[in-house]
Amino acid sequence: MRIKLILLGVVVVALVATVWLPFVNSSSLWLGLPSIMVWTAAWVLGLTLVLALIEFSRADENETAWFFSSMVSSTIGVLFMTLPHQWPALLSARSPKAVRRNYVFLPVYSIALALPMIIGFTGILALPKNSGSNGVLLTLAGQAFPGWFVGIVVVATAATAMVPAAGLIVGMSTLIARNLVGTRSERSQIAVNHVSVVVVTGFALITALVRPDLLANLLLLTYSGLDQLIPAIVLALFARRIVGLWPVLSGLVVGEAVVIWLTFSDVYQGHVNVGLIGLVPNVVVVAIGAALERTLGGRPAGLATRA
Repeated sequence: MRIKLILLGVVVVALVATVWLPFVNSSSLWLGLPSIMVWTAAWVLGLTLVLALIEFSRADENETAWFFSSMVSSTIGVLFMTLPHQWPALLSARSPKAVRRNYVFLPVYSIALALPMIIGFTGILALPKNSGSNGVLLTLAGQAFPGWFVGIVVVATAATAMVPAAGLIVGMSTLIARNLVGTRSERSQIAVNHVSVVVVTGFALITALVRPDLLANLLLLTYSGLDQLIPAIVLALFARRIVGLWPVLSGLVVGEAVVIWLTFSDVYQGHVNVGLIGLVPNVVVVAIGAALERTLGGRPAGLATRA
């Protein structure tokens, strides 16, 4: 266990030190990508492997397979920026320098994500098994601090929940107003955006009250579905378009169909995240489509060659 903890410490130190490493915070490219992106992605994958190694040594086989595969699915989803609410920050950036600056401080922000995990693990050890999962933080705070400080914790908790929720809601409402609903004027687009914010927020609140365990399952299902965008995103990173539109789109449809089928039917009773399973036929369809394009001749259909 000591060796595993040392490996975990090395990975954490490498991520924290990112902001001070000059060879990482530069304009150089590694494998055709910004150096800081490759560096962060490599160490995040390393963190996933170390946590999986620790989990394999303490959990039963089925739980470990589900935990590890779900962690990998979530990690690659974040790594390849498949979540729509991650796109506005890039698409609206003033310059490449602004994007690089965001990636410099992103690892530091990610460290804060460990704090709720620590609180959750503390609750598992310190609270009875029948305790409500949503009240772990307030229960621990009530046992450890005076009443006036618990009030501060409540306010801080609410603010902490609203910040990421605001980013998610803005991302979803913008996509609805710009891509799903056809609006003819800027005023109507703003109106659709505002209505979408109210509807999405209300739906999330009602769902959290009625089915508090559903949001975590929906989050995992979201990653499983959006992971099917990874082949398209990876292919878009190449300087030359090597696959056309229809193979990529066909692979995406097949991957999503597999995820939906395995999730909502009783066919699959395994312990591997369905998002990773869906990626297999997704990639196979893209590869077959690319081979057919080359066999039939001509450049990839539906896509123009980059200058």
